[in-house]
Amino acid sequence: MSYNGIGLSTPRGSGTNGLISKNRSTLNYRRPDYGKGKDEEFDVPQQRKPNPELVAYEQKRAIEVKCATLQYELEDEGLDDEEIEKQVSALRERLTEILKKATEEAAARA
Repeated sequence: MSYNGIGLSTPRGSGTNGLISKNRSTLNYRRPDYGKGKDEEFDVPQQRKPNPELVAYEQKRAIEVKCATLQYELEDEGLDDEEIEKQVSALRERLTEILKKATEEAAARA
């Protein structure tokens, strides 16, 4: 069995099965310039602007978390449902107004 002129023409009488294996004892040398220039190819990744819809959602969610926290505290104090709803809605309106002013100021700056 000979491939590309390597190996035995026939394995008979050689004491082997004729299998040709790769010489794994050789060292593979890399080119001297291997790995150079990789830093120049890739610059620092650009910082992307956050999605305004996601930012607005997170701000609204923070408002609702504060309202829910107030509601739980008032329920623990034992206030009636009408008073709780009144205070929670007042807090929600205040925080919403603050959020609107902040977004208008940010839009004016941009």
